[in-house]
Amino acid sequence: SELTEAGKHYRLAAELCDRIGNPIGVAVCLNGVAEIARLQGDLETAEAGYRRALRLHTATHAAGGEFIYLNLGLVLLAQNRRLEAQDVLEVGRAALERSGRRGLLGGLHVQLSACSTGRWQQWDEHMAHAQRLLEETGMMDPDTAWAAQITGDLARSSGETGRAIRAYELARQQWIGLNQQAKVDEVELTL
Repeated sequence: SELTEAGKHYRLAAELCDRIGNPIGVAVCLNGVAEIARLQGDLETAEAGYRRALRLHTATHAAGGEFIYLNLGLVLLAQNRRLEAQDVLEVGRAALERSGRRGLLGGLHVQLSACSTGRWQQWDEHMAHAQRLLEETGMMDPDTAWAAQITGDLARSSGETGRAIRAYELARQQWIGLNQQAKVDEVELTL
């Protein structure tokens, strides 16, 4: 498949970046390999790849790899490992706040809302930050939309209908902005 082929290219690029002593390039390529694994449903491989990419990126103290925290958070949320995801995302939040990448920070707050299920004051605070940042920046991202749907599912399963609707509406807005009508229809069925 095209994803498998892309994975081969990312792995080759990572090897080449390693040979020439470019750890940032290696980290970016490992993130790409992990993304492909996540898209193929191999969450274990994706998690390992994101963790390796994050270690490399952190070791270099370079800017620009903050998105890796969000990717790792998504994999952990997909496995319902919310406390681990929260730990990773809190470190990522600090990095994003320093970098000023407000759109990504909005997506991160959506994930933190999911992590805060059951702690509703924190949930509300994260969701408010997410909505404000995403609106201000115009950020549209399929991972943010997916995280908002998960957040809605968790709130609904906890009997928090109003919060679930708020999260689903955010997911719906993201999917509309991404011109993904099938996903919009999917979310609307839950509303």
